[in-house]
Amino acid sequence: MQERWGSSVLHCPYCHGFELNQQPLGVLASSELAMHQAMLVPDWGPTTLFTQAAFTPNAEQEAQLIARGVQIEKTPIAELLGSKPGLEAPFSDPALVARYADTTPQRIPGFHDLHRMALILLSERAKSNARILALAAGGGLELK
Repeated sequence: MQERWGSSVLHCPYCHGFELNQQPLGVLASSELAMHQAMLVPDWGPTTLFTQAAFTPNAEQEAQLIARGVQIEKTPIAELLGSKPGLEAPFSDPALVARYADTTPQRIPGFHDLHRMALILLSERAKSNARILALAAGGGLELK
């Protein structure tokens, strides 16, 4: 993730919400902090929570997520690939395909070391059903 910081990895929906405005988003879980991110991110667009087997919402949390319009995806994203600033995120199940968008956020100076609560934007030229996936990493994320 470090090499993507500022181009396809961002730290905060409040700082980058305008860039994301109402584009579909996704939260990549690596801890229970993903619940907090997944509840915030829908203010900027339709949201999917990728649990990554790192966080499983209980029944009450799942109801809260559904009430916020958050979709829950339990199939893990296998790795982060692609040349900067583009980013691809293939699922561990090859039958699923990540969705992409053609928006590339701008670097915010001074935030290059904040990996604990990162928002990752998967951005690449796409088809008509383009999406942005904004992914929250709560530390310990082991993706390439």
